Amino acid sequence: MTAATPSGDQCLEFVPALKATTYVNPSFSAGGSASFEVINFNPLTTYASPAGIYAVIYPIDTDELYSYDNNVGPLALVDAISDPSGVDGVMTIGLNAAHRFERRSALQRLFLVDQPVSFCVVGNKLYRYRDYGFAAAQCDTALPGCLLPTTLPDRAVFADNIDNTGLSAFTMSDATRRRNAVVSFDLNMTSQGDTVRLNHEVLIHNVP
Repeated sequence: MTAATPSGDQCLEFVPALKATTYVNPSFSAGGSASFEVINFNPLTTYASPAGIYAVIYPIDTDELYSYDNNVGPLALVDAISDPSGVDGVMTIGLNAAHRFERRSALQRLFLVDQPVSFCVVGNKLYRYRDYGFAAAQCDTALPGCLLPTTLPDRAVFADNIDNTGLSAFTMSDATRRRNAVVSFDLNMTSQGDTVRLNHEVLIHNVP
């Protein structure tokens, strides 16, 4: 999440989780492995090559998640997901290269995730950005060199007539041992002299 500018411009980025399951035998040592097995997804889902999604195991540090390394770390690029036997309740995840996951999950949880998505207030509009990849530093539309998409379908207008001057569109309360993280939205919408202020909170569940 970037800091809000005086005019209210601000970006919030997240990594969409697509599915979750229990892993069986991914590599956590040596040179890694290019394939491993997981318990069937529910509903059962296969992906043809190139899948263009990522397998994630126990990403406890945001920096290491975004400093993407396809050979070692919590994030691995998936080439394909298949169900060879169709009857044993186990699926095979094929990666595009040998990969060693950095640490084990206490509950053997594996997530499939897509590329990051950003919501940004820019001027009087709220945009949704997608398919721009992982970057160690979050892109800020106010800074030169920002590589967020500029056209449809990867940049879409979600709302206009926004006046967030002096406001923070997005704030986050970090998770503690007693509660989950919470992301708060604050959007001030104006049109023809009328104003509607939208306040909403989203609970971010912590799953190991």
